Amino acid sequence: MCRRWKRTRKLGVVVHESTRFGELDITEIDGIPVVTPEVLILQLAGLKPYPNHVEKIIQAARRKRLITYDSTLATFNRLARRGVPGVKAMRIALERWDPTSKPTHSEPETLLIQILRDAGLPEPVTQFTVLDQYGNFVADADAALPQWRITIEYQSKQEHLDEFQAFKDDRRRNAVIAAGYLPLVARWEDLRSGGHRLVDDILHAANLRTSTG
Repeated sequence: MCRRWKRTRKLGVVVHESTRFGELDITEIDGIPVVTPEVLILQLAGLKPYPNHVEKIIQAARRKRLITYDSTLATFNRLARRGVPGVKAMRIALERWDPTSKPTHSEPETLLIQILRDAGLPEPVTQFTVLDQYGNFVADADAALPQWRITIEYQSKQEHLDEFQAFKDDRRRNAVIAAGYLPLVARWEDLRSGGHRLVDDILHAANLRTSTG
């Protein structure tokens, strides 16, 4: 894709022209002019216009520190207009983006957040820091529902297999419990199945905690 009247003609190459790009939307990588990450996200939203898909792209770009909330919103406001594919999906993804939140650490963690949100649970806090009663650091959790004092960790099949790591995990889990939080675990099987069992466990734990004060 290139700016208007800049199209090259080469056999086997299809080049599209656009009048929507300005100097702000072009950057250079290894001497090759390319669109900025913010523009790329809008383009990818047009190819697969689903809010959850766009949110995964945004989270991936945030993890690599390629974008900020302000830069992405500014690009969206400048280029988004009626009839542009993906605008609606990206608008929803931007509405979900809390500028004060931290990015997820992986795509499965993003999927975990989406499953909990789609189930009607309160918006999870990503990369939540657990503190004890004195304000001292205890642990970081992949996600949390602080109003219910519940933390959620995503564990892949590759993690936490050796005895030393298991010992550290147990110590960490005990410290989180001692700080007054209930640590729950999500695995890929939970996410692949839609997270129904996990959501039920969260709701059951939340009901117990609210009923007992």
